[in-house]
This record gives sequence, C-alpha cells and structure tokens, in this order.
Amino acid sequence: MTAVQKRVAEKTLAGDLDGADAEAEDAFAQWERDEAERAEAAQRSGVALIETAIETALARGDAEAVARREMRKIALTVPEDGRYDAARSLRHDYYYRGERMGTRIDLRIAAALAYAYGKTENREHWAMAKNDLGNVLQVLGKRGEEGALQDAVAAYRAALEVLTREAAPMQWAMTQNNLGDALTALGNIEADDGLYEVAIDAHSSALAVYTPEATPMQWAKTQMSLALTLEALAEMSNDLKRRELLEEALKRLTAALDVLKELNARFQVRQATEIQVRIIAKLSQSEDELNLDAEKEVLEQRPAPHTYTYNDGEIDTASDTSAHDAIGEAIYDDVKEKAEKAKAAAGANTGEARLEATLDRFFEMLGDDLSEVNPGKALMS
Repeated sequence: MTAVQKRVAEKTLAGDLDGADAEAEDAFAQWERDEAERAEAAQRSGVALIETAIETALARGDAEAVARREMRKIALTVPEDGRYDAARSLRHDYYYRGERMGTRIDLRIAAALAYAYGKTENREHWAMAKNDLGNVLQVLGKRGEEGALQDAVAAYRAALEVLTREAAPMQWAMTQNNLGDALTALGNIEADDGLYEVAIDAHSSALAVYTPEATPMQWAKTQMSLALTLEALAEMSNDLKRRELLEEALKRLTAALDVLKELNARFQVRQATEIQVRIIAKLSQSEDELNLDAEKEVLEQRPAPHTYTYNDGEIDTASDTSAHDAIGEAIYDDVKEKAEKAKAAAGANTGEARLEATLDRFFEMLGDDLSEVNPGKALMS
C-alpha cells in the first residue's frame, strides 16, 4: 500500500470521508502532472533522436529514409487530425527548396513524403497527394530524370479520377492545368505534337472553371501556360498554322498581362512580358518569311522569255529562248548585282542619267512579265 492509500484508509476509518476523497483526488492530480512531465520529456528525447536520424539519412542521401523519419516525427509532435496537413506543408518546404535551389535530394524527399501521406483511406487526401507527387515529378523530369514526366502525367490522371469537376471544381482545374504543363514538357522532349494537343485541352479545361473575376491569379497563370503550349506547337507547324498559333498565344498573354498588372504581380508580369516579347519577335520573323515566300511564288510562276548580258555599262537582250525557267530569285539577284555594277560605273563616268536610261530600257525588255514586281526603282534607292 502506498503512503497516499494509507492516508486515505486512515481518514475513511476515522469517518472523514470528505478528507479521504480530497486526499485521493489530489494524489491522482499529482500523478497526472508527473506523467505529463515524463511524457513531455520522453517526447523531447524521441524528437531529438529522430532529428538525429533524419540528419544521418540526409548525409547519406537516402530520401526515403528521410521521409519515413519525418513522418514519424510528425506522429510524435502533431495530433492525429492535423498530421495530413503537417505532412503536406513539410513536403512543400522540401519541394520549394529543391525547385528554387536545384537540390535534387530535396525534390526526392518531397516525392517520398507525397507517397507516404498518400497512403490513406481518405480518397480526397489520396488524390491531392497524387497531385503533389505529380508536381515534384514534373520538376525532376524537366531536369532530366528519366521517366519522371511520364510518371507525373500518370499521377495527375489518377488524381483526376477522384477530383472531378462536379465534386471538387477548383482542385480539378488546378490538376488539369498541372497536367497540361507536364504534357507540354513531355512534348518538348519527345517532339510529339499530339502531346501538345492534349495539353491544350487540359489547359482549356482549367479555364472552363477559372475566371478573371473569381480566380484572377489562377486564370492568368493558366493563360500563360496555354500560351507556352501554343508556342511549342507552333514550332512544329507549317507557316500559316504556325502564325495562327503564335497569334493565339499572344492574345492569351496579353489578356493575362492585363490581369496580372491589376494584381501588381510583378514576378508574373515579368515572366509574361518575356514570353510576349519572344512571341512578337517570332511573329515578325514569320511575317517576313511569308512575304518573301509570297514574292518568290509570284516570280516563280512567270517564264523567262529572254537571257540578258552586261556589256560596257549597259544591259542588253540576247536571243529568245524556249526555256521557261523560273525567274524569281535568280533573275532578281542577277538584275540587282548588274544594276549595282552599272550604278557604280555610271557614277564614275557619265552620272545617274545614263544608269537611269539603261535600267528603264532593261525593264522595258522584260515587258509585262515583271510589271507587278518591278524592282528597278527600288534598286535606284
């Protein structure tokens, strides 16, 4: 019998029941306090030990061991109903550090954590863990880890089986946009325009939920993602289709920039502006190429009725030929070269008047064949 039990018995025998009751209550309260202190001390000791184990696993580069021990630490320090959120938050910390600092071990730990807290009976938690896993795998894939992008796509698609538009519209839209990003990255590696097409569908699905009024940041970032996919697909398309895709990408970026500027989202504004400038440059280049191609096509459709020679500063016609060779770039370059020589010679001898007359006579010889594309006056400028 303990001392407390002895005192309680004595007071009971003496008829002091209230005293006996108070004695027992006080003794139990003291035991609870002592146990709490012992449990707290034990927990501190356990946390210190598990943190040491985490450090050793980090030193060995064992991502799975780190994740497993981090989950045990959460079990020691976080109430059960908060452990899922704590694990997701911890995964985000490792993911952010790995993405920003380029540390592959942090990304692999983040992936292992997503695997770990994805082992749950809660279907929504499981699906969000798949989305989180996809985000990590996507970064690893973009950095060259073989098979990671394919696994990311599979993870997002698994999440979408649970995160439906009807049940969880915002999570569905987020996962659709993430899927589009992963498919675009995979398309960049495999040069597969079919992947870009599916990615465009995924981004467009997200934009069916996101709006500039209700979710302006998500809407603008998804528009940027869609613009990048359109740009990538444009690089695999013919000239006319390429221009259409680039113009659509530019339209998406312009709309996104309007919203981002209103939000004062400086980092995203800078990103969107850089993409916008690049696409404008490509459109300008595309327009120049289309103009040249159109001019060449017009010229190549005309036959060459004569051959020409350059004698003593003048351009003369020779006999007719039966050949109908293209006179596009070849004749134009030939004319330009000879005209420049004529201009130099004329300037040194009899001046501009002689060159002007010579060139006029030359283009009269060409007749109507080049009447729409007469470069004679341009050559004089």
